[in-house]
Formats: sequence, structure tokens, C-alpha cells
Amino acid sequence: MVRTAVDNLEPNDAFRAISALRALADDLEGEYVMRALGKGWSWAQIAEALDISRQAVQKKHRHRINAAK
Repeated sequence: MVRTAVDNLEPNDAFRAISALRALADDLEGEYVMRALGKGWSWAQIAEALDISRQAVQKKHRHRINAAK
């Protein structure tokens, strides 16, 4: 679906679209990390769900915890 929508773009436009998708994915991930933590999930559970290490998920999202305090 999305792939066919960008197949005909010029490279510069495609790269801008990719950048926007990455930003959206990061925002969504952060939102759901906060929701999971709010529901009592551990960092290890979140990391497993994201298929990354616990340290990686904490490093990427711990600033959200500090900002929420």
C-alpha cells in the first residue's frame, strides 16, 4: 500500500517521506512505551515486545519519564 504510493517519487521526495515515517514511528513508539509503563509493564517486557535490549529501550525513552515527572 504505502510502498506503491512512494514508488513513483523522485529520490528527494521519497527520502522526505521516509524521514516523516521514521518520526511518526518514533512518536508512536514513545507513546506506547509510556502507556505500557503506566500499565505496569517492565522495561524488559517492553524491550522484548520491541525486539531490542532493555538498555536500548531505556536509553531511547527514559527522557520521557523524566519529562513526565
